[in-house]
Amino acid sequence: MADTQPGGSETFDDRARPAASGAPPAPGRRRRGVQRRVLLVAAAVLAVLLIGSPLTPDHPAPPKPASLTADVLGRPTRGSLAGDQAFLDAVRRLPLADPDANGAAAPPVSARHVVFAGDVPGGRWALVVVARPTAGPYDRAAPLGGEWFTGPPGATAGRMTGQWIPHDLAAALPVALLAARAGALVVVGAPGDVVTVSDRPDVRADGGVARRYRQVAAPDGVAVAALPPSELPTSTATTFRVLRNGAPLPPTPPELLADTAPAPPVAIDYPRGQPSAGDRQVAEAAARQVVDRLGLPLAGLRVTALWVGAIPRRGVPAGVAATVAVTVPSGAVVLAAEWQDVDYVRAAPCGQVVQAAGRPAARRVAAFACDPSGGGADSPGPASLIVVGPPDVTRVRAYTGNGTVLADTPAVAGVAVLPLPLGTDAVEAFTDGGTGLGRVGLLDSTADLGN
Repeated sequence: MADTQPGGSETFDDRARPAASGAPPAPGRRRRGVQRRVLLVAAAVLAVLLIGSPLTPDHPAPPKPASLTADVLGRPTRGSLAGDQAFLDAVRRLPLADPDANGAAAPPVSARHVVFAGDVPGGRWALVVVARPTAGPYDRAAPLGGEWFTGPPGATAGRMTGQWIPHDLAAALPVALLAARAGALVVVGAPGDVVTVSDRPDVRADGGVARRYRQVAAPDGVAVAALPPSELPTSTATTFRVLRNGAPLPPTPPELLADTAPAPPVAIDYPRGQPSAGDRQVAEAAARQVVDRLGLPLAGLRVTALWVGAIPRRGVPAGVAATVAVTVPSGAVVLAAEWQDVDYVRAAPCGQVVQAAGRPAARRVAAFACDPSGGGADSPGPASLIVVGPPDVTRVRAYTGNGTVLADTPAVAGVAVLPLPLGTDAVEAFTDGGTGLGRVGLLDSTADLGN
């Protein structure tokens, strides 16, 4: 829930997390929990409609939806450089990098509008929008394309680089840009919008995730926030929320400023032995899935590659999969898996989950499904179920949600790779002495980090 704290901060606290026992989460808990919540909400709404119950303190009115009629993108230019007309005119004339143009002529300057121009921590930014179709003057009723222009502090327009926003913009919704390495965030909203920012999630020892939000000044609807600079240019740890007339707007992630500078490597321990350079790339991709979202200094993280290996399909290797465990300072562990094809070109995440502190990373069991083909008509075979446990695991079982055994297969050095049994909800690993290590669910598509 979100609790208002002194100073305008908010705390997100996901209390539907495992207790601090060190045990893995219950099988399928998150998937079934979400489904149950959706069904319960739908049932409650239907009951009110059918019975006609009046709203009482036990049945409070739903929150009023935020206004989606405000004009965010059509207002006069805002920002610290809004009064520099020569600079604005130069920005409007900059070449656009619209990938949707398909060779068409660039929109005329008359169809471009500078929404924001100003100095930000570590640089100077401007936001330009264009109406589609591009003929004629700016029209907020038409589909809108947009481009951020960024440069060093005090940059002239000619020294700014463009980054096209890869989707149409809605005239009433905020637009935001995040420069993780520089520690800067700009949120362009409507006058009166309240903007709160969370620098990163806090993963507790019990596997719970908390976020603390602070209110950022937003004169005329524009918030310019200074953030702790990140080591990783691709960090997506920062999130923001916008309240309009007391009601929340639909959450949207900020655009991430492209940064071509090399990122520092993520140190990974390989207890099963060093893989090839190509296979290490898969493990590093799995690790970056997590560290990019945590926003923590790399020195405070322990990353262990539980396994890296080939996935066979119809008797031939169809790719390489890796699963890693990222231990955060609280002792909690985030598991993540990644797949890449044999040429290390195509890639797909295979899931993430947050687990409570307790069991060492190398003694945990990870189960995940990888289906890089998408299961289409040209699929090279069924999705794979990969179960990775400690080296003394010799057998693995797959279960349905009601406990029916779907598969019982041997494991080699703690690893089993098999076609995914339809209906698999949980797996259990057994050591060579027959001891079960507890049932675990398959990794969720994305770990819930409060954003």
